[in-house]
Amino acid sequence: ELMEQNCDVTVLEKNSDLGGLWNYGSDYASVTPTTWATSSKAYLQFSDFPMGKDMADFPLATDYVKYLRRYADHFKVYPHVKFQHEVLRVTKDGAKWQVLFRNKADEISHTQMFDGVLVCTGVHSTPALPKWPGSDGFKGEIIHSSHVNGYDAFAGKRVLVIGGGESGADSVHELSTQAKELYLSLRKGVAITRTWKPCGKRPADFDATRAKLWLPRQFLHDLNVDCRLDDRHCTFKTLHHLMQVPVLPIMFLLYPAKAMKTICTLLNPRAWLALVLPRKRFGPPDGVLLARGVEDYIKKSEHMTGSFEEKAWKLKLVFDWFSGAGQNSQPLTKRIHWMSDILAGRCRVVPGIQHSEGKQIKFDDGTTREIDVVLCCTGFKGSFPFLENPDQDARDLYKYVFMTHGDHTIGFCGIVRPNIGSLPVLGEMQARWFAKVFTGAAKLPPADVLRATAAEDKCMHIQSRPLISNRLGHIVD
Repeated sequence: ELMEQNCDVTVLEKNSDLGGLWNYGSDYASVTPTTWATSSKAYLQFSDFPMGKDMADFPLATDYVKYLRRYADHFKVYPHVKFQHEVLRVTKDGAKWQVLFRNKADEISHTQMFDGVLVCTGVHSTPALPKWPGSDGFKGEIIHSSHVNGYDAFAGKRVLVIGGGESGADSVHELSTQAKELYLSLRKGVAITRTWKPCGKRPADFDATRAKLWLPRQFLHDLNVDCRLDDRHCTFKTLHHLMQVPVLPIMFLLYPAKAMKTICTLLNPRAWLALVLPRKRFGPPDGVLLARGVEDYIKKSEHMTGSFEEKAWKLKLVFDWFSGAGQNSQPLTKRIHWMSDILAGRCRVVPGIQHSEGKQIKFDDGTTREIDVVLCCTGFKGSFPFLENPDQDARDLYKYVFMTHGDHTIGFCGIVRPNIGSLPVLGEMQARWFAKVFTGAAKLPPADVLRATAAEDKCMHIQSRPLISNRLGHIVD
């Protein structure tokens, strides 16, 4: 985007190649060898460089890095990149920016002046490792998921996975056939969704649209949870089906199964009671209750009708319930395969860690397990050690890009992550906006408006995500 605005661009990259976290085997934090994207290629590709039909809908990390390299080749980005150059400090010097960086090849530091700076280091650079009483004296191994070089090393060991995001889900699935004993530790439930539509023919994120965000957030929860379950009813679901009545004849011609579902719903007395009866959308954020709920569900599932896959899908409702928030007020784990591993007994859910001694770990429900390896799938900390404010909060920026003092010569790109969608699409729009503002093709509002808007957006972020806002301030709609 900056090159298209005729800017002379220099990229300082401390790694030896493109790809960042996606670049497995790099010198820094990276994905695991079997990682595949949680967003479909529609949200991973850049608008001016489609991936093509030969790319899987959810690419492997290795395939995605190849795509990035093809993009860099096609648009002649490589000549502008200085690999193995680590930025040490960025300071304002008059109207310009002084950048101190080190060439890792010869360990010699250099200083260069620039007219502007765009920070594109993302939020996945510094692994976040949990601490608990006794963790420093733990006699087993503690490893972050970004440092896993393969799951064979866990064979025959007693493994505890901490975290219920995509890396946690993938690790549970991979380790379920490797570990001697496998446990998943969660302090609360997590919101889980599919990567594919139930028909299995279309990625689920194809339904993502900003239009849905016009709905009240509780209705978004109902749309994504209750509307997809035949035995759940709520106000929004009843109204949703009522709105379909005028077009029922057309639905019978095009989608007869959906038309019958609408009729059956409206004939159910519970659908009408849902209009007047109070209801809870979620329970308490409690890891102990979650572990018990999962165990109870597994026992009950032995007497349930339906396929194993259907039972595994409904197990996710237990995780949803004890997450303590609506589905659209927290990060979504876009994986479902690990529910099958838990339902089959290959992994046991346990609460948060109370303390450890030696290899013995005691959990919040009082149970104790002997663990050889603690695998921390606990995400990353956003940090900018080269800036004057190394702990820059994305929520304090104007639209997550510009500082609010009105200086348009420094910006941030890709330091927030959409709940549905992906960083590349968001990053492309942010980069285009910064390039236009930097070159004068677009203007920012006055500094007082920047500050007021950022404060308003941050307040809304906290109100809509009370459980996770301060810990995961980079998650946006």
